[in-house]
Amino acid sequence: MAAKAQLRNSRPVVLAVSTNDGLGLNARNLGTLLAAKKIYFVPFGH
Repeated sequence: MAAKAQLRNSRPVVLAVSTNDGLGLNARNLGTLLAAKKIYFVPFGH
């Protein structure tokens, strides 16, 4: 809800993915978010 409110107010959002399990199941959604404006990701680590 907080991220939604930030986007509604044209403010940037920073996301950090915390598990590799979620990457495979949500690859399509993450791809959409990677292309979106005002949404930034913490670089994926290993």
